[in-house]
Amino acid sequence: MESWKSSELSDAARSMWAKSGDGQSWMPLHQHMIDSAEVGGRLWDDWAPESLQRTLSSHTGLERDEVKALLQWLAGTHDIGKASKWFASQLDRRPEYAHYSTRISGAGVPLRKSVEDVHRIPHGTASGIIITEWLADHFQYTRQGAARVAAIADAHHGIPTTDTALLESAGFVLGDYQPEWFDVWDELLQLLTTRTCAEPVLHKIAARKKKTLSTQSQLLLTGLVIMADWIASNQEAFPLGTDSAQAARTDFGVNSIALTPPWRPLPLDDHGENMRDRFAWPAEAEPRPVQAALAGLAAEATEPTLFIVEAPTGEGKTEAALTAAEYLAARLGTGGVFFGAPTMSTSDALFTRISAWARRAVPQHDIASLFLGHSKAALNEDFAALRFSRIGESEGGNVIASQWLSGRKKG
Repeated sequence: MESWKSSELSDAARSMWAKSGDGQSWMPLHQHMIDSAEVGGRLWDDWAPESLQRTLSSHTGLERDEVKALLQWLAGTHDIGKASKWFASQLDRRPEYAHYSTRISGAGVPLRKSVEDVHRIPHGTASGIIITEWLADHFQYTRQGAARVAAIADAHHGIPTTDTALLESAGFVLGDYQPEWFDVWDELLQLLTTRTCAEPVLHKIAARKKKTLSTQSQLLLTGLVIMADWIASNQEAFPLGTDSAQAARTDFGVNSIALTPPWRPLPLDDHGENMRDRFAWPAEAEPRPVQAALAGLAAEATEPTLFIVEAPTGEGKTEAALTAAEYLAARLGTGGVFFGAPTMSTSDALFTRISAWARRAVPQHDIASLFLGHSKAALNEDFAALRFSRIGESEGGNVIASQWLSGRKKG
């Protein structure tokens, strides 16, 4: 993104707030929008695995650089609904926050609500409505086509608005806003469109009329937008205010979160040699027939594949599954492994084995994150040790428990 200064915006656009802080420090909406767009770009470049990029490119019908621009635009515009009367004035009854509304009205943006505007409009719902209308007006989208794009902003808290009465009433209320509000929406959305270079992509999608984005694309893009929003909302990574240059601010924020890159496995061509290395088998050990058969099938896969293995206890199904996962990931460009177990006790028992395998399956000097996903994970000593391990301690790749990915709702 090009460098910019907030002084390029009108007083009205700069007056909108996104995060309240302690009443004195606050996050301007335009800053959070740009932070979110920047994080979306970094997620695409440094975190999204090859398979995800390929899938989104295929489902959207866009080149990968176009998908990145679209993702940045979606991430950057998802909170435009915070530029609304209900959101802007929701803290008016608390004296320490009264200046938030004063700043907005002082910039010439009217806050007086109509009779219909007294009820709460969730800002995600408002974002979806504002973006739908803006795309229809500025890029000649059909209403249905625009709504499929705007649904991602609507769903950025995890659930889209399905209450038709709410959608109708909110659409009426927002459509009846004074012109000053429409000017703010246009200014902020134009800012993000320019900074993310998304205009050609938005035109390209508009040409599809009603079928702008598939359901698969919506789901994947919504997940990435939610992730970008959570990271950009972390006040330790992205402090309130706009004190630093944007490039330095983004670098600091993303580095503070310290997300690990996608797994890029490099399995050995010889299945036996690969398994001896990954599981620390003795030099004379050979894979069992079921292990060798599964490894051979996985190493030749050209598309996502489901393998079902039935074998007696002791035949090495765990090792066979992990080996197949490594070959599949290498072939298909996937960025990780989910290993499911039926109970907490079996998960705990397997965790040590899987973490040892992961250290050997992650290429040397690479870093990967491992997560134990049950409610008592914090009591597992091996998992706890990973959360405080230091990079460079292991002989193979570095496996850690990412602090951010281990947080609430993120594992």
